Amino acid sequence: MHEGKKVGILIESDFYEHEIWYYHYRFREEGIDLRFLTRLWTEGKPAEERQRLRQQGLEVQRFRGHEYHAPFECRGSFLDIDDAELRTYAAVIVPSGMVADRLRYTEVEFPTKSGHGVKG
Repeated sequence: MHEGKKVGILIESDFYEHEIWYYHYRFREEGIDLRFLTRLWTEGKPAEERQRLRQQGLEVQRFRGHEYHAPFECRGSFLDIDDAELRTYAAVIVPSGMVADRLRYTEVEFPTKSGHGVKG
């Protein structure tokens, strides 16, 4: 029923493990293409260098959960997603707790129709 749908989940450190594990297993059981996304430290590096790091498996952000300190590796960046790519997602989920807090208090520049960025 949901096969072929794509869902993005934003991830940061101090994530609530049970919530993330639930998404991980339940969405995959339904055949959903699940993508965990964050800001990657390689943002701002030249595209060729990022591609090289990605091919070598080095473009990764490592996090620890809040309760059990479970490790989690994320290789997807939400900063790379443009409007066309975003429209291919059925949903983008911002998990509860510290993930939402950390994302909310991070300065990000949002593009506007005029082409100038607005900081939020």
